[in-house]
Amino acid sequence: MAETSKAAPTTVHPNGATSTWSNSNIKLHQGFFDRANRASFPLHLKGRKRDVLFYKGMVFLSMVGLAISFGGLYKMANGTISKKGTT
Repeated sequence: MAETSKAAPTTVHPNGATSTWSNSNIKLHQGFFDRANRASFPLHLKGRKRDVLFYKGMVFLSMVGLAISFGGLYKMANGTISKKGTT
């Protein structure tokens, strides 16, 4: 069987399974995420302080999302959202 493309080299794992996801791909993506994290945060915040800020922001956003979804469920349960199209 001839190789058609060299884009993703096939790696053979010790148990014999083959994978097209190579270590170089993982390293490339890791570098991309590092750059994205550095670019999206204030540059004077380094290391742990920035991580804590990031997690606080994530927790805050998830709480807002939960509040919105539970508010919608509460309104539906009480029938304050008019069910258009249902008979």
